Amino acid sequence: MLEITTKAESSTDPTEKATNYFLYATGLYNMTYYGNARVVSSSVIGKRNR
Repeated sequence: MLEITTKAESSTDPTEKATNYFLYATGLYNMTYYGNARVVSSSVIGKRNR
């Protein structure tokens, strides 16, 4: 994630910059509950506290 952000900030090509920011946003979305990484947000510890 940090590498994609750094590439986006340092890029001068608008198309490359947009692509990198899109990849970054997709990664952030996938880390949420509604994204693909539901396993990341659920753990054994989290289930015990419910």
